[in-house]
Amino acid sequence: MTESGVPVSGAAVEVDSSLACRALPIRRTRSSRGSRHRPGLFWSATTRGHVPYESWLELDRLWLADIDPQVCWIAAQPVALDGLDAGVRRCHVPDLLLSRRDAPPLLVDVKPAEFARNEAVAAVFDWTTRVAKILGWDFEVWTGADAAELDVVRALAIGRRYHSDFSPCLQASNPRALGVLASRWSTGWVSLNGAAAEFHMTRTAR
Repeated sequence: MTESGVPVSGAAVEVDSSLACRALPIRRTRSSRGSRHRPGLFWSATTRGHVPYESWLELDRLWLADIDPQVCWIAAQPVALDGLDAGVRRCHVPDLLLSRRDAPPLLVDVKPAEFARNEAVAAVFDWTTRVAKILGWDFEVWTGADAAELDVVRALAIGRRYHSDFSPCLQASNPRALGVLASRWSTGWVSLNGAAAEFHMTRTAR
């Protein structure tokens, strides 16, 4: 469904990536009593709006996507893939489609590691990888990140949400951690792994 709400369907070779990357979710995010899912809305500094998610693991991937300087747009469940795979009919809705600067769009499936190893699920991901290649996109199966790294990402995100230097927003945090975060912020995404270990150490040492 396009950004304006118009349904679009067609062969993979005919897909307009620019439309797909800005498409609305193919289905509504729902919650019900007793459900194991934890859906919600993530406010994205990248899109300046809400992005729906269906699980807390998916929320973690959104935090990482939103702070990645290479990502310029985030679309949740924008496409439904439907087709035959060696005689097996498959219909699959990947979780995210990330538009990236100077790189192909990244199609993302978020799944706990124990489920991603399931033979049937792995077969769907293998098929999705091949479809993504036809589309000219990259594909990722994401199973989680280091908890300390996510702590740093959430802390850095405070400043991005308010278009300001994040340091004043973190005055209640450990002062030693502020210097670590500030020094890493200017060096880009690749330094976050190093910052994660230091921030985790100083945060837990309070």
